[in-house]
Amino acid sequence: MFDGSQGLAALTGNEWDFRVKAKSCEHSKLRRKYQAVDGILGVDNALEKVGSGTSHFHHFKLREDRKMKLASITLFAVFAAIAWMPKAVSQTLQKPEDLAMASAQSWLTLIDSEKYAESWQEASTVFKANLTQEQWVGTVKSVRSQFGKVLSRKVKSAKYTRSLPGAPDGEYVVLQFDTSFANKKAAVETLTPALDKDGKWRVSGYFIK
Repeated sequence: MFDGSQGLAALTGNEWDFRVKAKSCEHSKLRRKYQAVDGILGVDNALEKVGSGTSHFHHFKLREDRKMKLASITLFAVFAAIAWMPKAVSQTLQKPEDLAMASAQSWLTLIDSEKYAESWQEASTVFKANLTQEQWVGTVKSVRSQFGKVLSRKVKSAKYTRSLPGAPDGEYVVLQFDTSFANKKAAVETLTPALDKDGKWRVSGYFIK
């Protein structure tokens, strides 16, 4: 039997060959094991690199998505600002003639519908200061009843001015319409919308010729 204290010299030839072969076999197994582990690690490293590339792609896509969202939010904010723009500011972007025309046509609709009291309420401050509601209703009702219903109305002219005879300086638009009534085929209606103190255009005068 082999005694460790005797050293390698005490081993027989067969015993030596056996132990050498055993050690060689153990080394071979370890080598294969390390190769296998290294192969696994190599695959893992490759997967890690692929994963890293995928991660970079996702980061890039997230950045692009954020940019798109920010752009959408910006556009939404712009549209929201326009939608909620104060009327006084939006009016400054339009021509006085257009604003005055819209106000006049709306006011004429009340007159044509014989809503005379409402037409006084919707008139300018200057208009109401010169005529009471009762005076206006009595006057316009008498005149319009003579002409009868409106058959047609066409814009003849629109002129912006800062002064009118017998009226304080301000902003006015003199509007004229060629109008055909049931009892007067050719008439001219003249309206003078004025820019009121609250920034709205309202009718300050109405005449029929």
